[in-house]
Amino acid sequence: MNWRRIVSWLWVFLGGWAMVWYWRPHLPPWWAFLLLVLGCFPPVIPELVRDGRRHLAEFRRKHGLCLHCGYSLAGNVSGVCPECGTPAAP
Repeated sequence: MNWRRIVSWLWVFLGGWAMVWYWRPHLPPWWAFLLLVLGCFPPVIPELVRDGRRHLAEFRRKHGLCLHCGYSLAGNVSGVCPECGTPAAP
């Protein structure tokens, strides 16, 4: 197995590094932006996830869908989702 070729292709994929004969670390500009975004917004991410889940639950409740799997409960009289077995919300 040619490790030099594997490493070179990995670097081409990760950062645009095409030189195989010597070590030259290089990161493309979008990595800096990604690191900046990930470094600045960790407290906001859980809040966005909670809001997204709340809106999804409201949408499913409004349209008569199972709150767990999203299966349509139209015409269901048993009170249990036939897809996942979760009790249907009133």
